[in-house]
Amino acid sequence: MRTATGLCLMLCLCLVAQAQTPDNRAVADAGATQPVVAADAEGKLYVAYAAGEPRQVFLKTSTDGKTWSEAEKVTVDAFQVMAGMTRGPRLAVTKDGTIVVTACARLRKDDEVHVYCYRKGPKDKTFAGTRVTTAAAKDHEGMHDMVADAEGDIHVTWLDGREATRGNHLWYARSSNGGKTFKGEVMVYKSPSGSVCPCCAPSIATSANGKTVVIQFRNKLKASGGGPDVHDMYTAVSTDEGKRFATARLDDRERWKG
Repeated sequence: MRTATGLCLMLCLCLVAQAQTPDNRAVADAGATQPVVAADAEGKLYVAYAAGEPRQVFLKTSTDGKTWSEAEKVTVDAFQVMAGMTRGPRLAVTKDGTIVVTACARLRKDDEVHVYCYRKGPKDKTFAGTRVTTAAAKDHEGMHDMVADAEGDIHVTWLDGREATRGNHLWYARSSNGGKTFKGEVMVYKSPSGSVCPCCAPSIATSANGKTVVIQFRNKLKASGGGPDVHDMYTAVSTDEGKRFATARLDDRERWKG
């Protein structure tokens, strides 16, 4: 489940202040950006972030929020991950203590970017990665989000251009084995304008049992009477474990045009 994001600033400051050997710090903390935090059932803290060049995802842990472990590389098989402009990693810890990190990465220098999931179980020595999306996906925009429900299922949403002539639509998939494999890939929403907003990452949350899935995203619609497109906040809600979604505009406040 999501944890309070109010801890983020404190954890980031602790992360930067963490003393390490100079060589390790240069690799694991150089240009550190877009940290995300989570906590397990015992209160142990986890922070994942992108750093280095080419950028990779690293993880640190703490039992008190004051002292932190040395950085561990998460994206073990990736050449580079995307970060910046909300394209950073996402982090969750499941009920059995499995650490799950999603990131938009390319495995080799000339590969396209795709959404990958990296997991490390309580008995695992290193992270192992798998691709979230199928071979048909065009998920190189790098906008995604991930959450774990209380039962341990992993839910991922992302922007995907496979059925768009130009731009992206909203997609979703889930894993029922702690991030080892993903299935149930569905298009959540297809904008009548041809694309949702391509520069705003979606966000996702679930009920404790994972039956209800809620995704928030910024839509892109043609303005009535012409003029600039409007970019409205929308929600997509599923009550059948992500099989079908119904969408609605979030509210009636002033619309963003551009």
